[in-house]
Amino acid sequence: MSVRRVLVVNPPLLLEKDFIDYPFFAGLGALSNAAALRARGFSVQVADAQAMAMEGASRRTGPQILVGGDVARLLAGVSGRFDAVVVAISPFLKPQASTPHARTLFKELRARFPAALLLAADFYFGGMHYIEYDGEEFLGRHPELDALVKYEGETVLPDVLELPPGRMPRVVFGRAEAVRLDELPIPAWDLINVERYYDFLNGFFPAFGRPPLFARNLPTLPASTSRGCVYRCAFCTSNPGEARALFRAHRPAYLKRYFSALKIRFGARRLALLDSCPNNDPRRFREILKIIKRLGLKCEFPNGLRADKLTLEDLKMLQGLSESVTISAESADPEVLARHVKKGMSITAVERVAAWCRRLGFPLSIHYVVGMPDETLGSVNRTLLHALQMKEKFGAAPLLQNFVPIPGSALHRDCARRGLLEHFDAENLSRHFQGDPAVETPAFSRRQISRMTQLFSRRLESSALQKVIINLTYHCSNRCRFCAVGGRKKTHGDFKRYCGLLREYRKRGVEALDLDGGEPTLYPQLFALVRFAKKIGYRRITVTTNGRRLSDRTFASRLLLSGITDLLISLHGHNADIHEHHTRSPGSFKETLRGLRHAVRLKPERIALAVNIVVTEKNAPTASDFFRLINELGVKKVNVQFATPFGGAARARRGDISRILGGLAPAVTEWRKRLDIELVNANPCEISKHFPESIPEVGKHSREMVFVDSPPQNLASYLDGRRRKTAACRVCEYAVACAGFYVFGRRAP
Repeated sequence: MSVRRVLVVNPPLLLEKDFIDYPFFAGLGALSNAAALRARGFSVQVADAQAMAMEGASRRTGPQILVGGDVARLLAGVSGRFDAVVVAISPFLKPQASTPHARTLFKELRARFPAALLLAADFYFGGMHYIEYDGEEFLGRHPELDALVKYEGETVLPDVLELPPGRMPRVVFGRAEAVRLDELPIPAWDLINVERYYDFLNGFFPAFGRPPLFARNLPTLPASTSRGCVYRCAFCTSNPGEARALFRAHRPAYLKRYFSALKIRFGARRLALLDSCPNNDPRRFREILKIIKRLGLKCEFPNGLRADKLTLEDLKMLQGLSESVTISAESADPEVLARHVKKGMSITAVERVAAWCRRLGFPLSIHYVVGMPDETLGSVNRTLLHALQMKEKFGAAPLLQNFVPIPGSALHRDCARRGLLEHFDAENLSRHFQGDPAVETPAFSRRQISRMTQLFSRRLESSALQKVIINLTYHCSNRCRFCAVGGRKKTHGDFKRYCGLLREYRKRGVEALDLDGGEPTLYPQLFALVRFAKKIGYRRITVTTNGRRLSDRTFASRLLLSGITDLLISLHGHNADIHEHHTRSPGSFKETLRGLRHAVRLKPERIALAVNIVVTEKNAPTASDFFRLINELGVKKVNVQFATPFGGAARARRGDISRILGGLAPAVTEWRKRLDIELVNANPCEISKHFPESIPEVGKHSREMVFVDSPPQNLASYLDGRRRKTAACRVCEYAVACAGFYVFGRRAP
């Protein structure tokens, strides 16, 4: 049979919501191979699932989304008879696994074209994770197929289709060296409806509930200026089927014609350049940017750029063409980066680019990987803390992923040799990148890596300012042993200053306000400040008080109706003896208890009421009695705080934290069934010994503290000034959310 009429199929894809890479650009390989076939004299049509009307193109199938509709819909616009049908099998079709979607696809195609040769082809063009698989096993799973073309196909596919009948091998390997990039025709975008492809891109991300890849909505086409990579990073598969690193690049003259055609013929206004290493040759990279600029196009590099090959001038040029820039650090541990990742780059290059981008105001993202086979908890912490530092110092957004042993990579082979693939799900790789870690070793467990990345995400979220805490006054009716402002001069804060600061924080987007002290109910302008805060848009206003003034029913009613949304009352024992041991104020227990009862009875439904206790060796043993009292009073939320070394507590002995937690743990376990109990200011490593499932607090980074007589400070930074890390902290799984142990017994700062 002489093959002259060929149908190239970019099939529908069944994708998880947490997919990685760019399934919406996967059709580029099919169009490049269609153009190569046409240049060799074949009559070619393309059935592209991503270039149809969007109606019905995406639908949910259980936890997955079918993109491109079904095969019948895909082939509805196909006419004529074909000698061969060639199906693109990008990594998103999961050729390394046996999936019902792929089996159904090939069965339906065989039924539609019973007399045609039916081939599958990688159509590899670089720029995305290539997933290695066994060709014979793949064909065995899909007996409808006549042959498989692996790797790059532009040269070998026409050769295969020109073979005499019966001479076609079952598995054909395309060699990268045989594909001369500048001799290739440009991809056959004319064989699909490009306007519908643009519509597909616009509708793709809403279907997955994800933000668009690029903020600005411009007609965007994928392209590539090179294939392969000169580097051999151990986690990467950028040179599939090749024994050596091989980098091939289009010449600038070719790219000028190529990009011009994408703009003039197909309406592109932005290019998504999918090269594995776009700026490997800095001089060539600058020439590419100049071509794009002269053509009036925009560009993005989704796979990122090498930091050590970037200059400040490159970034200045790129800033006029791209919305943002991405670079890869992988690991911040020098040994991991050099010996295990084998990236051939220093982390200082990443820091240099981050500083430049901050200076230019150019948005930067940095890619990191954690949980590689030869890592330790210490090296993971180093990477996570570096990512936080880059975010907080330079505004660089971290792109953090778990290590995934991609089939075909050196690290996959290493993991297989060492027996580390027990938990690896080859059928659904995407769930490992952001979800379940794929690997655990004697140095770390999957649970630890998962906890560390979750803590990192929570810590990252807390970097944004969300709340302001104002110390209204340092006057107080109690003299608590552990008072954080106990050594400060007894004075009220300036009302006008507070109003000015509240305006500034609202302009920065802050909507939550805590009014603290001293004792805020002693502040003469308390109600005026609450009214002002509410007037300018604060949605959540909390007063933290010892509750004694609320023993006056009239005052309690006035406070509860003043506009506050939350009330936190401090009570440090279930009886007068224990409570007043801490407050050193006779009669305080009776007044606080009466104030608490007034709050329960008088508060509107909209006000959230909670009780605060600072736990010590004195009151921890009676915690169960304390929780019983709170429950009987009708309060359902309790903050259990541990003392911090400020004010009156700075020179004190905190007490044996293990003994305190040991006395506290049974009561918390018992009463958590009826009360919402939160532990505050204790090190997560200490808490986890008694509460393994506890979630460490990270929110203090999102708060600023306004003092009566000194400038505002970030609350976490202020507290961290009295914390120190030990050698054990370097390998602690909670390190990213903890600044170390509080240091007591020294003079307060």
